[in-house]
Amino acid sequence: MTFLQPSYLWGLLGLLIPIAIHFWSRKKVQIIKVGSTQFIAQTKSKQSKSIQINEWWLLVLRCFIIALLVGILAVPQITTTVPRLDVAYVFEPSLLATAEGRARFQQIPQQGRFLLTEGLPEWQEYTLVEEGNFHYWQLAKEMEQLPADSVVVFVHAFAKAVKGKRPTLVKNSTWIPVDTEAEISKPVWARVKKDSIEVVAVYSDATTLSFSKTPIAENEVRRNASQDSLEVNTEEGGAYIPIYPEKEIKVVMVVDDGFETQSTFVEAGIKAIARYTQTDITLEKRTPSAELVFPESDYIVWLSDAVLPETTAKTLRYRQDILAHRLIEPGTSPTDFIWTKELNTNVVLEEDWVGHLLDWFALDTDLVAQIQEEDIRTLSGEQLQTKVAVNTATIPNIATANVSGWLWMIFLFLMIGERIVASLRKQ
Repeated sequence: MTFLQPSYLWGLLGLLIPIAIHFWSRKKVQIIKVGSTQFIAQTKSKQSKSIQINEWWLLVLRCFIIALLVGILAVPQITTTVPRLDVAYVFEPSLLATAEGRARFQQIPQQGRFLLTEGLPEWQEYTLVEEGNFHYWQLAKEMEQLPADSVVVFVHAFAKAVKGKRPTLVKNSTWIPVDTEAEISKPVWARVKKDSIEVVAVYSDATTLSFSKTPIAENEVRRNASQDSLEVNTEEGGAYIPIYPEKEIKVVMVVDDGFETQSTFVEAGIKAIARYTQTDITLEKRTPSAELVFPESDYIVWLSDAVLPETTAKTLRYRQDILAHRLIEPGTSPTDFIWTKELNTNVVLEEDWVGHLLDWFALDTDLVAQIQEEDIRTLSGEQLQTKVAVNTATIPNIATANVSGWLWMIFLFLMIGERIVASLRKQ
């Protein structure tokens, strides 16, 4: 057995406490003078010894409880030796989800197969694992704990699953892309326009991710019974996609004296976004006042030194910050944002002011998230390979199991027993 926090073992010095209490709490002998002892019953020696034994058992019980608590705090773990493999094979779960997918890997030994998901569980035939959001680099670090000298990883090589810094591993790993020639082309949602319905379709393959918008006359579409979905034809057959109403956005820009130039750049950026996204954006200019309220505003641009009134709308306040890294930074709440630099022609062109403003509007957040789900752009095998540490060390073939949970149950049982014994012995 090993301990993750061995420094807590110094707490075993607490065993001196119940020992000291036991000796200090012994009743002092009281001498009583009597005239005759013929009427005093002699104490049975066996009963006296029993009393002493019971008190000693109580002392041992208390000492054991303290030692057990110290051991739990030190986080004990049981180590066992596990068999070590020459090569471990790790599969992205969707590659083994179908019989056709499993047939491609028949030549690979069944022993030593693991799934590329949290915890890297060992794969057994007919194992069903829900494939959630993950990224390859994070799971690559967990491969260090696999009982094998090297690892071969079979993945779809999705570019969206590669995030963060490329890890450096002690274990040799080889990443092999599979199914990199697939492609997706399907409609994902529709938006109601004034005289038609606009269908948004996404296309993705190993190198491309794009979407297109196709207007369809209202009398040429078929809706479901609740009128919130549109029937479309796909490669798999008929399907329904959600219908969203046309967006009508109201922006209120509060402009104080001295901010007219900045308001001009903001107004030009909003008009460009409205044309680019084909969104109906209404811009209203106001001056700050004590009675200013925003009952129906979706967005507020605050160009004033006055205090911004409380509002539930998404706000953009102008406040220069020379240490900021972006033109628009998050503020003090999820709906509060700060515009950090004075605008001029160079800033607007070189730092992409309209792009930052478009990100702040976040008009198509739902659409972007759905398009990213259909993103199947891939990386090459060379781009997926992890770094190998120069000074490699052999990872011991041991497995550890935390036994703290069982010890807590024993501790609770002993505490109850100690209270019962102490109550009976009046200790």
